[in-house]
Amino acid sequence: MKRLLSSVCALSALVYSAGLAYAAPALPPQELNVLVLVDVSGSMNDPHSSGDPKITVGLARARDYIKTLPTKVPQIDTAGFSVEYALWAFRSPGPAIRIRDFPGYDKDQILSDLGENGTPLPALTPEDGTPLAAAGCEAASVLVGDADINGNVINPGYEYGKKNGSGVALRVQRRLYIVTDGLENATPDDNPCKGGLSLQTYDNYESSSWQYKLRNKLLSGNVDRNIMGTSGLVVDVDLVFNSFLTGLGSSERSHYVTGPVTSEPKLQQALTFYAGLTGQTHGTFKAVTANSQGKIDTRYPGDVDDSGCVSEADYTQILQEYGKDCTLPANSLPHCYLADLDANGYVDDFDYLLMAEHWGEGPKC
Repeated sequence: MKRLLSSVCALSALVYSAGLAYAAPALPPQELNVLVLVDVSGSMNDPHSSGDPKITVGLARARDYIKTLPTKVPQIDTAGFSVEYALWAFRSPGPAIRIRDFPGYDKDQILSDLGENGTPLPALTPEDGTPLAAAGCEAASVLVGDADINGNVINPGYEYGKKNGSGVALRVQRRLYIVTDGLENATPDDNPCKGGLSLQTYDNYESSSWQYKLRNKLLSGNVDRNIMGTSGLVVDVDLVFNSFLTGLGSSERSHYVTGPVTSEPKLQQALTFYAGLTGQTHGTFKAVTANSQGKIDTRYPGDVDDSGCVSEADYTQILQEYGKDCTLPANSLPHCYLADLDANGYVDDFDYLLMAEHWGEGPKC
């Protein structure tokens, strides 16, 4: 996670990974495929620190995400293609509920299904466990494809090698958006992405862990192919949880995989995985909690200025606001409640310690 990605992408015309060639965004894409993957496990019914159930917050985040994307990719040559969406959800027994799939799913329809006009689809009702690894690997098979350990293509991903009417390969950008409130806990035993919970850093996951397998599948098309490159897939994640101090709630931790590299999952394991994955794929990671005013706060823990990296600028802002009671009218300015990282109404030692705990972390470090 603290790695400075060398591929901050001298984005060449093509990115090669696992034997699969993808159009890189050095030039504007001519087509965009977006798969929205929603966690509908039982803990998503729990209250969020903003006052709404976590599923309500998560679906609102998903709708906001969709609204940032274009309805149609601008015409570049003779091939200007509409953006295509797929909407999946995951809960036990899993792996994924394919609510709507590629091709041809438009922006208005996906917003409606996510509850834009009132009620979300019944399939988005939370219950049971969280087969995140299985669902994520299934999504990777669609967006990236399946490869063997040597990188040879077994099954191509959706629209792999697509060409326009003149036979020229299209520049297709693929995005996977995940909204969840925790980590893997329910992938079936016979699934290749099943594994224990690693306590190591993003670059050093044990090969028996689900993080190792899911990361590799998304990056290379194979759960065991650890090349630490990029398949061209962009991964965006919203992690919905209560607070930076309490971390993942009790119900989010109530089920977890047992094994040689497993202990009860903590917020830090979620931050390490999601921030590392989104940083490596040039996506966005948001930690969706609430501030002391009950409003949604999407900063990485300790990241006062929301730069994507906890650093000297955050330390400076903590010092400037230190000791203030942010509930007083004289102090009720954005600078005060932004420095109040633990949302207790005061800028104090707890905020400093929270910043220090995550020093040097973040998807943009």
